[in-house]
Amino acid sequence: MTSTNATANTELTPQRAHELGHAAYRPDRLTPPAGISSALCAPELRYELTPGCHFPTLYAAFCRGWAEAADDESQRTAEAATAAPKGTLRISHSSAEGTLLSGSSRGDGVWEIVKTLRWATKTWRYFRSIRAIGVNNSRDKPPVLGFIDLTQRALEDAGWTVEVEIDGQPRSFGDQEDARADRMDDRAAALHDKADRKIDERDRRYDAAQQIAEGIPTGQPVLVGHHCERGHRRDLKRMDGHLRASVEAGKEALRAEEAAQAADRHMTARETPAGCTGGSRSWRPTFAATSAPSTGTCAGSSSTTARRG
Repeated sequence: MTSTNATANTELTPQRAHELGHAAYRPDRLTPPAGISSALCAPELRYELTPGCHFPTLYAAFCRGWAEAADDESQRTAEAATAAPKGTLRISHSSAEGTLLSGSSRGDGVWEIVKTLRWATKTWRYFRSIRAIGVNNSRDKPPVLGFIDLTQRALEDAGWTVEVEIDGQPRSFGDQEDARADRMDDRAAALHDKADRKIDERDRRYDAAQQIAEGIPTGQPVLVGHHCERGHRRDLKRMDGHLRASVEAGKEALRAEEAAQAADRHMTARETPAGCTGGSRSWRPTFAATSAPSTGTCAGSSSTTARRG
């Protein structure tokens, strides 16, 4: 059986009829259609018998494919109905904690789902400091209900049960500043500890390289072909690795120390008003003499009239 349409001149074999029957299955029809062409082809395509091809054989293969597709659909429906839910997740929002996702564990597939979601500048991130998944920059901010709803639908489509709890009551400004100061103190302390660890690692790596170097005479070249060549090259490679690691540890210690100092300065700058003498930014306004009120400028600043004169 071949098509009389020149654009789709494809031979219809029993195997092809079986595949097309499987693909043409529709759950809203209980039995396959009476003719193959009406189910498989566009209205403008017509098939005619060719020598060696029997329509009953092709139609039987088509019906078998249809029946297999119906069985597969029934099995998928039964599995979906009897499958146990993967678990319960909880999306919560509060002014103190921000938007958090709890109930997940490593390897359960939740992170792979939420990390691809985005709402404007909002994304899900894993915060190592609190060991939880949360929305960036969501603390002391109104909840982004659209992003929460998007996440809930994505997780429910994956088979999870999602509970949402929203607490939109904002904290007072004093409570926000106290919490910020505590976080900055914790951050500075953690960065100071990291700097100390990296300094210890730097010194330890350098001492290890020096210890290897003491076993090699000064100026000793690699004796190619000698029995000690392999050991000599191995020691040089170990020395190089220790020295490189020592340099990298020193750089990380410097970065951590600078970040810790920045965290210390951050709260100092916030807690020191700009107009206070001795603050990080001392500003003392000195107005012009009252005899020239029309200028409206401060002493030390150039007026428009002065620039034009």
